Amino acid sequence: MNSQTITMNKPMGVNPKYWWAHFLLGFGLMALSIWSYFTPIETYISFALLFSYAMLATGIFEIFNAFNVRKHFQRWSWVFLAGFVDLVIGCYLITYESVTLSILPYILGIWLIFRSLTFIMFYWKINSTEKISKWALAIAFLNLIFALVILINPLIGELSLVYLVSFALFFMGLFRITLGFQLWNG
Repeated sequence: MNSQTITMNKPMGVNPKYWWAHFLLGFGLMALSIWSYFTPIETYISFALLFSYAMLATGIFEIFNAFNVRKHFQRWSWVFLAGFVDLVIGCYLITYESVTLSILPYILGIWLIFRSLTFIMFYWKINSTEKISKWALAIAFLNLIFALVILINPLIGELSLVYLVSFALFFMGLFRITLGFQLWNG
């Protein structure tokens, strides 16, 4: 078998049975990315709510994934923790929209760094037992770069923030779709 594909003979941090969930989350994140790119003013005004629900959905998905892999993945608690953090932050942001809008660049930057590092650790964990495309790692690092740009200069302007987050969401979606595709073909 090609070294660039995942083989499903060994347990790992995802359940190949749920490849479709990675596709759905990936396409959802990419759709959100494209919408925000083409409607920047409306996006920034409504970003607090959209981002809050995206975090909530990501948290629910990660918790669901953690429970599905707990019998096969020794460190499933890390997947659960990442999902729980997203769920709690998502609920907080939904509850306090006005606060969310004023601190949005910081929240987004920190969240995107957290997710990027999670993706990078996930890649190294899987790659130690399975072979996964290096594109997944490259996408995770691109996401990290976008997150750092947001945190380094959070006052770069509403439109710049929208575009940077749009690109980061696109790459997060691409990571999920790449993973789902490899699970499906595994």
